[in-house]
Amino acid sequence: MSHIRCLLSALFALIACAGSPVHSAEPAAIDAGAANVLHRTAIDDARAGRTVEALGVLGELVRRFPQRQDFRGDYAVVLGWAGEHAKALELLGAIDRGTAPAYVIEGLANSARRQQSYELADGLYREAIARFPERVEPQIGLALTLADAGKLDDARAFIEQVRVKYPRNTEVLMAVAEIATARRDFFGALVAVARIAKPPCNRLFARTAAWQLIPDLSAPRSHRRHWPHQARHISR
Repeated sequence: MSHIRCLLSALFALIACAGSPVHSAEPAAIDAGAANVLHRTAIDDARAGRTVEALGVLGELVRRFPQRQDFRGDYAVVLGWAGEHAKALELLGAIDRGTAPAYVIEGLANSARRQQSYELADGLYREAIARFPERVEPQIGLALTLADAGKLDDARAFIEQVRVKYPRNTEVLMAVAEIATARRDFFGALVAVARIAKPPCNRLFARTAAWQLIPDLSAPRSHRRHWPHQARHISR
């Protein structure tokens, strides 16, 4: 392990001096093996929340290895983790979306959604769904994008299709509750939360979410005739 730490220390020092005015010449080349070590370390840093350090290394790797799509894709994803969504989207044209992993397309779609570029986010999520139909993440992302764009009926219809396929998926049920709340369908949100409360889902989360929804249960008197019917669903 000590020789790996020494290698990393030397390489980090090399990267740090890349922009220094003292060094007018280009720093020594990094070979592919060393670059891969740096890449893995940067991803570990990003997962641990050290995004500033990770982005410094990934940005340098992208500059030195412009042909490496894996470096560029991960750089875009970590930019999104750091909230740098506009910068992540600047890389969109340089990423081969036909071969990129699912998480890269989903990361770009999420950045587009956070930037309120809903049409772009919609298209990227649909690309991910077409390429990776077994993944639930882009389906959830598309439903939430539709909701953010104000297409609440479309969002509800789509997330219901997803819920039928994944009836016990906590993330799906959370999206159902979020979209129901946006539609002011508070009992629909409680039904979703109640389903989360059943094993193997998270009971504590469900109870907390339910208590957060209770103050919103201020439906007009004309709607109260529907409450017993909704209550039957909650108890299932």
